[in-house]
Amino acid sequence: MGALRLAIIGGGPRALWAIEELAARAEELPALDIDVWEPELTCGAGRVYRTDQPAYWLMNLRAEGITTAMGSFVEWRDSKRKAGLPLDPGHFPPRRVVGAYLGDAWAWQVSHAPPTVRIRHVRKHVTDIRRADDTRQEQWKISAAYPEADQAYELYDYVLVTVGHAQAWQGALQGSRVFKELWQVPDGGTIGVRGAALTFIDVMLAATLGRGGLYAAGTYTPSGREPILNPVNRSGRFMEVKAVPGTALDGIALPALPEYGQCIERCTTLAELEDVLADAAADFLQAAGVETDRAELYSVLTGEDATGDPVAELRVSIDVANGQRPPGAAWAIGEAWRRLYPHIVARASFAGRDDLSGFGTLARTLERVAFGPPAETAEILLAVIEAGLVRVEWMGKPWILDAWLTPDSAESQDVHGVIDAVIPPPGVVSGSLAEQLVQRGYARIRRGADGSARGLDVNPDASVPGQRGLAVVGRDAEDTVLGLDTLSRTLHSTIPAWADSLRHHVN
Repeated sequence: MGALRLAIIGGGPRALWAIEELAARAEELPALDIDVWEPELTCGAGRVYRTDQPAYWLMNLRAEGITTAMGSFVEWRDSKRKAGLPLDPGHFPPRRVVGAYLGDAWAWQVSHAPPTVRIRHVRKHVTDIRRADDTRQEQWKISAAYPEADQAYELYDYVLVTVGHAQAWQGALQGSRVFKELWQVPDGGTIGVRGAALTFIDVMLAATLGRGGLYAAGTYTPSGREPILNPVNRSGRFMEVKAVPGTALDGIALPALPEYGQCIERCTTLAELEDVLADAAADFLQAAGVETDRAELYSVLTGEDATGDPVAELRVSIDVANGQRPPGAAWAIGEAWRRLYPHIVARASFAGRDDLSGFGTLARTLERVAFGPPAETAEILLAVIEAGLVRVEWMGKPWILDAWLTPDSAESQDVHGVIDAVIPPPGVVSGSLAEQLVQRGYARIRRGADGSARGLDVNPDASVPGQRGLAVVGRDAEDTVLGLDTLSRTLHSTIPAWADSLRHHVN
């Protein structure tokens, strides 16, 4: 049997994981010719972890949770530090440092690939996927130019789509008053910002530290070049802050956690799942020496616990994260969601989502309390607010955005323009390759119990139902599979299952 031709579209962390899994199974597979279609200069990191971004953009995943076949990130960083590189040993490293690690892991894997596995980087952006004309061969055509341009294409036996974040989407802000890049914002300007979550924090850091400001010991010293940022969101709140590693709340022990996990996987309704989360949260509070108020726990589950003062809430969250204040319901629910997340993923992915009406709303509500920034980043945000460079008066008032974006409105005179700090959503996004697959009838969007639909329908091994040789992993399949936007390799087994399925198909 000749070599199998395999295309991986997207050369980020999931592509790295995929070639690692294939290399580990090389003895059970025929020879593989793998083309990785990635427009970036190198593979492994992708755009999210590119190495040219500023050092102040930190990971939202702890360093201890990042690993590849080359070894753990912490081991790699330690070796670099011993060699004299000034890498910060913090728990939440800069994204660009993680990108350097992923690039090294890619190079390591390519150099250690078995002789039967050939890996080639095709530095092009794929714009077209379709079945070959002779469908009896069950091959796929990949092109980096639109088909009407009659450009050359490549034929493959198997295709794995791992493209990650979409580069654009229909819901992005448009118009003459939208700043596409932060460098377009004038020094000292007043700017509206859509969003107040993690991407807003990136914008805030670039607008402050990125313009020469200094942060030290809880105080921000302006450079004079900073714009004034006015974040706008629906909830009117910032995200809850992660507990500082090493403090009493970090990884607090809860003996009943496995039992709660089993209850999550057995629950039949969303109400049952919420009850389990509340029970676990109450136990976390008890373990922290705090009296439980179950009404407060359920108000967090519904997102109805806001005080109306986002700055005061942020200050409390930072104090809790640093161990300077007893935790409350928001911390407890967030901790329960994070610690039980593998079980939630198991319950609410694939067919599990089909009978769990309302789960999408719950997941979006709890994202704020469970997956917020590290304390060191939140402390800079608070200091910038206290310096008067972030104003919160428009948080919770999304209607103002339309007024700001209308050139002739009275409100538009209050800002120089607007920055969009809302990234393309997970699931099938307009203009993406995933949407192309749906439009051509190769794939479909999977609907949940409440009729909501975002993610591409895939099987547990990432294969697209009814399409031999086609598989999709990552944000395109979010909702069908829960929690894909992570470097963690412990939450999902989709990529190893895909590699196993390839072995079964060819044997």
